[in-house]
Amino acid sequence: MIKNSIVGIVTMLLVFASLSAYGQGPPPPAPPNAEAQEGKDKAATEKKDDGARMLRTPDIHHDKVVFVHGNDLWLTSREGGTARRLTSHDGPELFPKFSPDGKWIAFSATYDGNMDVYVIAADGGEPKRLTWHPAPDTVVGWAPDGGKVLFLSPRQSSMMRYERLFTVSLGGGLPAPLPMPEAVQSSFGPPSGHSLRRPVSDDFPSRKGPRQPGQSPRVTTGLD
Repeated sequence: MIKNSIVGIVTMLLVFASLSAYGQGPPPPAPPNAEAQEGKDKAATEKKDDGARMLRTPDIHHDKVVFVHGNDLWLTSREGGTARRLTSHDGPELFPKFSPDGKWIAFSATYDGNMDVYVIAADGGEPKRLTWHPAPDTVVGWAPDGGKVLFLSPRQSSMMRYERLFTVSLGGGLPAPLPMPEAVQSSFGPPSGHSLRRPVSDDFPSRKGPRQPGQSPRVTTGLD
């Protein structure tokens, strides 16, 4: 009698245990090993630092090279050697371009929440702001005489759907648009004032796949 009661109790306990475990799924994974997690964090940090070490948008003038590293401008010799930092602002600087005489460097920077055109002496110093419009201004280059900076901006597009080339004087003042109503690249010719322009950028193509004959962006000429 007692033996049968014990067997019955044990059987009920086993049934309850089975019902409790039913439908709960696999047990939760064990917490990751601390050393393994530390290794993953270190690898992620090193990968992030690799991006910060990238040198971008270089420009060359004779024996000098200016480039962007860590969102700052740096200057070095074309032959290599130690680079010298030109800017150290918290905002990013991009697209540096030497003036034709090599005395100035124009660049785009976001110092006050908007990307504008700035210039700085190639020997260093305080950056000077040239544009103040709320639309982003991207430096493209210089006019042949070195008195104006050429930049790209959607400031005349109400929906920011197209961009146009502008020039602004090194001494400041209101920017002036180039004659072509839409363009992203420009190359000035001889002192006669001719220029070549392209209305479409290769950085952000408007279609996928290779271009077919007749689909390349048109190139136009103009007088400035």
